[in-house]
Amino acid sequence: MPHEQTERIVEINGIELHVMEAGRSDGEPILLLHGFPEFWWAWRNQISALAEVGFRVIAPDLRGYRQSSALPGWKNYTVEKLVSDVVELAAALRVGRFNLVGLDWGGIIAWTLAARHPVLVHRLVVLNAPHLDIVQTVLKERPTQILKSSYIGFFQLPLLPERMLAAMSFKILRTALSQTARAGTFTFAELNAYQTEWQRPGRLGAITER
Repeated sequence: MPHEQTERIVEINGIELHVMEAGRSDGEPILLLHGFPEFWWAWRNQISALAEVGFRVIAPDLRGYRQSSALPGWKNYTVEKLVSDVVELAAALRVGRFNLVGLDWGGIIAWTLAARHPVLVHRLVVLNAPHLDIVQTVLKERPTQILKSSYIGFFQLPLLPERMLAAMSFKILRTALSQTARAGTFTFAELNAYQTEWQRPGRLGAITER
């Protein structure tokens, strides 16, 4: 049976973060940082399992995603601000040291947070995100990676990225999820659930401000 989950809005750094929690309030804390273009729901299959074995699970929507604040402008989405959000969230929830898990863009935030605030991180798990110290080396040794990462620069263009991502019922984003995962990972209904969140006002522009 799925473990009971609760949700709340936490105000930090002048914004609101939507947070899903599960597990014992006195359990060992673990923060789960989702990737692009997802939200806390990406961890839906892990939250109950982690809570069941005693963790206090905390899974926020990062700024710009789903019910968290979506401010305009790339300056509101620097790695420094995103790391600060997680640090302040932990403080607001009265969490001391915590286990940290990051996926994709959440992994970049996790690497950076662990490097800059090592005293806060008990254990670190990063999925599908390179260590920042080796990124430049990889780009030099593997030119094809430059092409694969070029979408980040594309996202900095005004308006065009949002229009392309929303075209044909968000086909690009739906395909990005389904084709980078094991076959059958995402059902049609699950992709629709993500699309519902991408359609929220201001969200599509916010998630490309990286």
